[in-house]
Amino acid sequence: MSANGFIRDEPLDELHKKVFELDGTIKDCEGLIAALERTRAVSESFVRTEGSRLTLEAIFRYVPEFIIIGEAPDVRISMVSNYGLEIINGKTEELLGHTLEDIYGLWMVYDLDGAKTGLEDLPIYRTIKKGEVILNQEFIIKKFDGTELAVLCNAGPILDKDRRIKGGVSIWRDFTSRKKYEEELKRINTELQRSLTEKRVLEGLMHICSDCKRVMDDKGNWVSMEEYVKERSDALFSFTLCTECIKKTVEEEG
Repeated sequence: MSANGFIRDEPLDELHKKVFELDGTIKDCEGLIAALERTRAVSESFVRTEGSRLTLEAIFRYVPEFIIIGEAPDVRISMVSNYGLEIINGKTEELLGHTLEDIYGLWMVYDLDGAKTGLEDLPIYRTIKKGEVILNQEFIIKKFDGTELAVLCNAGPILDKDRRIKGGVSIWRDFTSRKKYEEELKRINTELQRSLTEKRVLEGLMHICSDCKRVMDDKGNWVSMEEYVKERSDALFSFTLCTECIKKTVEEEG
């Protein structure tokens, strides 16, 4: 089998000379059958190879994922999806055929702590150089316009039939919207938990002095009702006189 996937055990024109006489008559039926089988195999191999190529090109053109394929041993970039080119504002000629080390400056990939991800820590490098399989590792990608994307990366090596690493593929999935939703949900849950805690405290048993109306706190100190409530909630106090007290005050003052 040749490098391009076609069967080429023996040139067909040489095989035909063994099958046919000079005048074109058949001299070897088994040879003819072998020639036809080889021709059919070549044709089927071409169809499969061409179909796979077209399918792969369609995936890289239309699927909204940042997909990279690199070749071993030097992590030479062979394919980048259109979506990936849009994210980094890159051009095909700037990427394809270059090693990852050559174009490392174009990859604005950062760890969650804000530090730029090192060359040897990039998933496509790790999977080709070390054979690592990366599953759902989080990174931050800074687009050319300054916006940031939260991404999940999956990567794995491309192996030949002898399990040797021939290359690698990494797929970066934008989950910025989901990340923001999760952070907002976490914030709401925290606020809800705090509110429920405060609500339980205020609904618990309160020891109140029947004379001065002070309240005993958790440490056994007597504090004013206002201070007690203020420490356990966001309630604000506005002091005034109720209708009965106003009436009583007026009557006392004559």
